[in-house]
Amino acid sequence: MKTITDLRREAQELSNKTESESISPQNVGGIMDGTLELLSEFQKVSGNIGVRKVYTTISAMNTDSTAPVGADGIPLKFSQVVSIYNPLDLNSVDNGKMYAFRNPGWEIVGNIGNTNQLLTSELITNLADIIS
Repeated sequence: MKTITDLRREAQELSNKTESESISPQNVGGIMDGTLELLSEFQKVSGNIGVRKVYTTISAMNTDSTAPVGADGIPLKFSQVVSIYNPLDLNSVDNGKMYAFRNPGWEIVGNIGNTNQLLTSELITNLADIIS
């Protein structure tokens, strides 16, 4: 697979050509093919990083357990992570739970805690310090 440096070099070489018909369809197609291959590899690697979708409830997540699609419209792959967060119920015990897609189904893999409760507690403590 060509690297980004290889593709830039090839593109620069093509842009330096000024003679009529000095650039073949194979030259252009080669750069396009290399670029698409690099993008495809990047998508494979980067698609595994981060939270792919946020559900408001565990029930909603479980309903979507056979062919879930990430927030970006791309189907989830095995082991990709989703989370639970319900902005309408900030005290939900499920807020912050992290699940991995197991194709089909889900496995809980962690809990980042209810960040709204943590932030609220921290904010109250800081305000109390400021006032006193």
